[in-house]
Amino acid sequence: MTPRDESTVPASTSSTTTSSRSFVGTLLAIRVNVGQFNFACNAYLYRALSVIRQTQYWVYEELTGLFAPSKFAAYEGMSFPQYERSIRGENGTARFDGAAARKQIEKILRRSFVEDSGAAELLVTWGESLAGPGVFDRVDRSKWRFIRLGESRKYWTFSSNPRDYRLREAARDLVEDTRTVDAQDIRPGDLVLLWQTRDREGHRGVVGFGEVLTSPAVQSQAQQGEKYSVDPRFLAPMKRVRYRNLRTSNVPLWLGPEYPFLAELPVARATGGSIFTLSPGRWHEAFAAAGGDPATDRAGAGTLKKATEDVEVSGGQGFRSESSVRIAIEQFAVEAACHHYEAQGYIIEKRGKPYDLKCTRGEEVLYVEVKGTITAGDEVLLTPNEVAFAERHAEEMELFLLHSVQLVKSDGAVTCGGGSKEIQKPWAIEKSRLTPTGYIYTMRQPA
Repeated sequence: MTPRDESTVPASTSSTTTSSRSFVGTLLAIRVNVGQFNFACNAYLYRALSVIRQTQYWVYEELTGLFAPSKFAAYEGMSFPQYERSIRGENGTARFDGAAARKQIEKILRRSFVEDSGAAELLVTWGESLAGPGVFDRVDRSKWRFIRLGESRKYWTFSSNPRDYRLREAARDLVEDTRTVDAQDIRPGDLVLLWQTRDREGHRGVVGFGEVLTSPAVQSQAQQGEKYSVDPRFLAPMKRVRYRNLRTSNVPLWLGPEYPFLAELPVARATGGSIFTLSPGRWHEAFAAAGGDPATDRAGAGTLKKATEDVEVSGGQGFRSESSVRIAIEQFAVEAACHHYEAQGYIIEKRGKPYDLKCTRGEEVLYVEVKGTITAGDEVLLTPNEVAFAERHAEEMELFLLHSVQLVKSDGAVTCGGGSKEIQKPWAIEKSRLTPTGYIYTMRQPA
């Protein structure tokens, strides 16, 4: 068997494990899985119908109007093929523990699944929009139970003048920090974008991200943040919130041509004030551009790629027929591969065809085929040219697969994040593992 090098990108520290499958550990990860299920329904509609009709415990995302089975929403790295295999316990896959899944969601949300006639009506509307009228005919709706995610979380921009507080350095160095607030309704769990106003070099823009940990209360500047205070007036007791800094790999994001969407943020257009409300979509767009991981609120592997909203999935590898989304997944995987091989000392040259990366280290030359997919990665699509090249260079060839990539939709945009990498080296293609997926038909019989 070809050697396999498997690791998770990024590793999770906030999940629980049952048997051999890990639970999600955050509200944001549940939201991602709800979106993932709805994307997957487009790909596997006929199989999805069976799941939809059998589900009794539903997670309802009020912000988007989307639903997902509790067992799909509760587990990490979920894809539809993986869901089906786990339901059936096939190929040695651990079966889902439905009761444990519900308890994990209830633990995160701190409330229980309940009867909810309003959500039930919306579920019917959602199901019929997905599969047409009658999708729930002869289903016992009295058994349905719901838990609402709601949109209790709010999004804010905390702006700071570098002549008062060195926010950029504080966001880089500190695990937690405090922020003065006024009468805003800021609560634990809210997400913030940290904005630096114009500095001496003329830069202004995003220097970090955070999650609020406490309600507003009168307190002094945190001791660890004192050295970043330029104006001593801000050290005095004031109404503040405490927040944790979310680590990203690509900050700062300076206002300018490279990140044109920043010009649309309220803080960029304001002439006064230091705290601004922000739409969820804008926060996630900036977080993605900064290399943040939406599934875990921690740094992802490379810059997350922005794609369009409407997608249609078309089969095993989970690639969207919408070209911009497909390209986004591919580019996200290529970025992860570049990080992997650069860490090993290779010089990377991006090619594209008939292989993706040429990696050199001294006299050593390595050719890498990169694949990205939202599924568990049991199958990948290969072109005839990719197969031919790999066969000719089997000793210098590696296959880099980033599977279980997460997609989340927000304000008409889709971002990629997370994923687990699997590497086959050397990659010697076995003919028995290749499956023809199409034919070329000659319209006219040769003379």
